[in-house]
Amino acid sequence: MRSSAGDASDMPDPTDSVDVLKRKFAAKGLSASDLVVLNGAHTIGTTACFFIEDRLYNFAADGDADPSINPEYLTELRSTCPKGGDVNTRLALDRGSEFQFDKEFLENMREGNVALQSDSSMYQDGSTRGYIDSYFGLLGGLLGPSFESDFADAIVKMGQVGVKTGSNGKIRTVCSAF
Repeated sequence: MRSSAGDASDMPDPTDSVDVLKRKFAAKGLSASDLVVLNGAHTIGTTACFFIEDRLYNFAADGDADPSINPEYLTELRSTCPKGGDVNTRLALDRGSEFQFDKEFLENMREGNVALQSDSSMYQDGSTRGYIDSYFGLLGGLLGPSFESDFADAIVKMGQVGVKTGSNGKIRTVCSAF
């Protein structure tokens, strides 16, 4: 097993633009719709104040917050992550249903209620907004795509990225050791 800076640079970053995220996903054979659906994994989990500090207090290097944050949510975020506070404080990625796997996170993206800049930028960008919106309204509610089903399909697709087969692969006989 190995780890390298090159491998780390392939990983999505909370400040990546949508174009950078799409390139990173495309390099692994994943589409823009896969990006949106897999980003929906943020329906469960937390982040640290460290990752949103600039977004709350110095977004454009002018001392202001990211204007795409819902003002009510900005107050909540600043209360949880006060300027000069503990950057290791954790906060939910999905406002309101952080312990439930659902599409509420996508609704939060639409309303400006997401903590990470990369999450917010997906709804601000026209190339990914339509994928998010497709899960809502009449089509999204009854006849349209199912977030849960699409997520499962995208997880399977992601699980096939970089799989080594035949003599290229290696089976660990002791799973706790690399």
